[in-house]
Amino acid sequence: METVKFTGSREISLSRRTLLGSALGGTITASFGSQEGSVMSTSSSSAKSPAGTAWAKDSLVDTHVHLSNLLLPGYPETKAPGSNVSLPPFDESKRAEGTTQLVKIFQQEMKAADIGQVLCMPLGGGVTREDPLAIREVELLIPLVEGAQLYPIGFAEPEKVKDKKHLDRVEAVLKLRKVKALKVFLGYYHFFPSHYGPYFRLAAKFDIPVIFHTGDPYSPKSKIKYADPMWIDEIAVDFPETKFVMAHFGNPWCDTAAEVVWKNENVWADLSGLWIGTAEKFETEYKNGVLDFQIARFRQWIEYAEKPNRFLFGSDWPLANLVAYRDFVRRMFPESEYKAVFRDNAKALFKI
Repeated sequence: METVKFTGSREISLSRRTLLGSALGGTITASFGSQEGSVMSTSSSSAKSPAGTAWAKDSLVDTHVHLSNLLLPGYPETKAPGSNVSLPPFDESKRAEGTTQLVKIFQQEMKAADIGQVLCMPLGGGVTREDPLAIREVELLIPLVEGAQLYPIGFAEPEKVKDKKHLDRVEAVLKLRKVKALKVFLGYYHFFPSHYGPYFRLAAKFDIPVIFHTGDPYSPKSKIKYADPMWIDEIAVDFPETKFVMAHFGNPWCDTAAEVVWKNENVWADLSGLWIGTAEKFETEYKNGVLDFQIARFRQWIEYAEKPNRFLFGSDWPLANLVAYRDFVRRMFPESEYKAVFRDNAKALFKI
């Protein structure tokens, strides 16, 4: 039971689900574990980097990083943060220089944030006979990045769900066990999740999850209806042997995503891309109260889901500074759940 205070009235006790499932009116403050302050606290003091053994003991797992540009319809070119360094694919004449610069920047941010394992998203296009999951660019970077282990995520090409030869090539790559999940870019490609059934069956066969882009897209050519997390409930029921991850917690439809996580034992949510920007931007938005408001919103629906074992830390780098984003997500959970959210849940799900 949670103790809830309505400003100007007496304390009452409600279950978390009763509280969060009801229409929230007035000013509500709810206790959340041992975390400093309340859910609706506007203090920015807890925005500082965490200290002590909670972080120093073991390195963290970032389940959502982009080390290449996305070849998605209408998606803008992305550069490494705070620089003019492009992401792959590079022109071959610029590959050596571009790769060196990118690796240096990424290694610095990973070290600062204590990230030790990273799941790298695919190109989102450009599949070939030789590279049916569009993971080549990530594979070229893996031996060059020091201080962390990188794992490729394969691209589920929507136009080839009925192409048996393509699916056979995908299966051959999955047999090597180096690909830790498949990625479906809902919204960017105009198909509902049920379209990808053959990939779900392959994922179940090799016991790897399928990650969906859900929620707000980053392209004017995308169609939002396809990225609604509501559709994940349907496939979670129809494909009970497959594990599914909703990237970005379905934001802004976190209420729907929370219900899908709560209801379905085979669904997880990653917390990547909920806010973007440099470390300086994060600090400014703590000071003006914007981030405290957003953190309260996300914590509300994380609490509603009642499944801390089903949430995964992810940054969506390079869209956000790693240290700033790590600390942003930290504030959504009590300290007792850091280990699960920032490491153990991902290690169990992705078998890393």
